[in-house]
Amino acid sequence: MVAKKEDIDKKSVIEEMNKVGMVSNTSPVRIKLIGLGSPKHYSTWNDLSLETLAGDLRGFFGQEVDVIMDASHMFEEIERFLDNINKMPEIHMIGVSVQPGSLDLVQKFILELRQKTS
Repeated sequence: MVAKKEDIDKKSVIEEMNKVGMVSNTSPVRIKLIGLGSPKHYSTWNDLSLETLAGDLRGFFGQEVDVIMDASHMFEEIERFLDNINKMPEIHMIGVSVQPGSLDLVQKFILELRQKTS
């Protein structure tokens, strides 16, 4: 069953996140959205899904979320993404948009993220 937007109580979502220690009552939930596109197929680059999700989160949760977006189709950008994540205040959630032809790039990102966070 898929929940409808109008059925989601944002206060209870934040309360549940507080219970499991994901966020504190005083700071917004920080969400990093990363779009990874194909290094070879520029015609498939589309970060509209990230922008839509970020807008929905901001519109629904308002000041209770801080959504940051980044996108690339180049292997060289992975290190920059990870450096930015490490320099930011604590990130509570990371979302990755996987586009057609980006599997190698996604695997590199996940592998390096695991190495830097473990």
